[in-house]
Formats: sequence, structure tokens, C-alpha cells
Amino acid sequence: MEFPLSIPISTKIMAIIDKIIELHGGAANNITICLHKFRPENSLSPTSSLMELGITQEGEINMYYDFRPVSHPLLS
Repeated sequence: MEFPLSIPISTKIMAIIDKIIELHGGAANNITICLHKFRPENSLSPTSSLMELGITQEGEINMYYDFRPVSHPLLS
């Protein structure tokens, strides 16, 4: 799934996780986010900001995520 998200580089990864959960209607859990390429061993810390991860200027970046679906009324 691809979706654009405009956020400042001071945004914490946890805020992006919250947006992903919202996008999936609450049916996502255990979200792993990576920059540029998905490799679970390179997952981003939820408490880090994009700036702390080396993103120094506004612009387009690719982030990839994986999650576990959770039981949710929308899935029934």
C-alpha cells in the first residue's frame, strides 16, 4: 500500500506509526518501519525523529513498513 504523508523532519516515528494504524482502521499492530528499503534488522526506533535518523532536509523519502493484522470489527 502506498500513501503520501507530508510531515516535518521533527516528526517522531511513533506519530507515523499512529498514522499507519489510522490508515488501516485500527487493524494493524506490531508495526516495523524502515527507511529506503525494508530490512527488519534495520527497523526504526519509535522514539526517534526523522531528523535524529539523518533526514536533514524536507523532501520526499521512502519508508517501508510491515505489520501484524489484529482482530477488528472491520475484518469480521
